[in-house]
Amino acid sequence: MSIIKWHKKQVKKNLNMFGLSNYQGFWISFIKGLLFGAISIWFLSCNEQDVVKKDLTGAKTTTNFQSDYSVGVKGNCGTCKSTIEKAVKGLDFVKNAEWGSKTKILDVEFIDSVNFDLEALNSAINESGYETMNTTANQSAYDALPPCCKYDRNMVVYALKSEKAAKTTLIPETKTSGELQSDYSIGVKGNCGMCKSTIEKAVKGLDFVKNAKWGIVTKILDVEFTDSVNFDLEAINKAINKSGYETMNTTADQKAYDALPMCCKYDRNMVVYGSKSE
Repeated sequence: MSIIKWHKKQVKKNLNMFGLSNYQGFWISFIKGLLFGAISIWFLSCNEQDVVKKDLTGAKTTTNFQSDYSVGVKGNCGTCKSTIEKAVKGLDFVKNAEWGSKTKILDVEFIDSVNFDLEALNSAINESGYETMNTTANQSAYDALPPCCKYDRNMVVYALKSEKAAKTTLIPETKTSGELQSDYSIGVKGNCGMCKSTIEKAVKGLDFVKNAKWGIVTKILDVEFTDSVNFDLEAINKAINKSGYETMNTTADQKAYDALPMCCKYDRNMVVYGSKSE
């Protein structure tokens, strides 16, 4: 007996068993096919092949473009990848963008290295339902994500800065957006404009500091010295800590932290970045 004949006989037997007509059997088969197709598409989209970094600590990735800026973005699967990349690529200053589901790193290539907006970049990510370590997703957008994309909000992700990104965005060698000559850059935890004012005031109070600017989005403090010889990095860290703030390797004075306004009570587990420029 051929498979086709066996199948026809089996279908007829099942229809008779449940008292169904051939017409009803057709629609049941049709609906089963639709459900199977939808489930297959869902699983395939959530297992889409992603670009994965070979080395999270180096500047080279498997992306096929020059990454100007990298940031950790929370997410799960191939559908997340598509949504995040589409949101960022929609910005007029972005040339290309790639996000890896395993590394959770979003690499962005700008159209040029001058006209870009990191705040707009973060906003685009948040409005699409996703978030970084220092920004929060739009709740309505997050709630509307497919079940496979509902990432853990407590997920820890990191930012990978390429060599070019270090020079053009987070840790400039020459001028920052604040028009100062940055001699030293360090990641400092904080939240808002009041944090910015407090951190900068504390560091500017040091006699060897000419200027200092802290970025709310980047969490990077750029410091310009009065000269390139007489400076004290330990004193900078102490000034930051005494003002109630901290870096990845130092801890804020507890009383100073407790005295901060509510809007300035940053997450002590926040991940920030920073290193001394060459």
